[in-house]
Amino acid sequence: MDNYSYEKTPKKTGTIISLIAIALIFVLVILGIYFYINREMNSMRASFEQDKIQLEDKINELEATQLDVDGVMKDGEFDVDVDISSGEMKLFTNTEGHYSFKYPSDWNAFVWNNGPARNSLFGPNATSEQGLGGINVNDNSPSRTIDQMLDLREQNAEVKYNNRVQTTIGNKTAITAGYVGYPVSGYTVFISGNGVVYEFYLNSLSESDKAIFDQIVASFETEE
Repeated sequence: MDNYSYEKTPKKTGTIISLIAIALIFVLVILGIYFYINREMNSMRASFEQDKIQLEDKINELEATQLDVDGVMKDGEFDVDVDISSGEMKLFTNTEGHYSFKYPSDWNAFVWNNGPARNSLFGPNATSEQGLGGINVNDNSPSRTIDQMLDLREQNAEVKYNNRVQTTIGNKTAITAGYVGYPVSGYTVFISGNGVVYEFYLNSLSESDKAIFDQIVASFETEE
């Protein structure tokens, strides 16, 4: 019996040591996974905070830059103080969208090739696929105002409209505003008429680009 006990004790001890080693390895693996996940979460949190700060900075920057329409409001009407006829302006007509506008000779204007033919693009180096700005023709419910349309967009997209100004352009209800998007910010004008909303946008905060944008908006006409 003594010999038997003497032979079995080392085996039991070895088994216990093996179990302890396995348990330690398991604990180390769990700790490793925990620290890895925690590190990744901290990295994602830091990235989110950085993106949030950048977006807030853009909002503050645009809010600090008041939406300066190059003209005055006369009896609630949008009046841009420019002589379009004196500065080599070209006429662009979108037959599908039933509208036209004038733009400077050193800019381009095209029907948007990658979307509905009633939409247009314009800008200094614009093509039929991209431009500094453009016009989108949006279907809109007669019961929904432009303000409500913009509120809905803010809920469904990373964009914020600020400095909204109610006005009229060509005897049509309109809103001018600045917008902060991610990563693009700029200016926009919405004109309601003919059962649709004409959305002008300029992806630039440049004052010189804004001045031309105002001329384009002022020259806008629709086929009644």
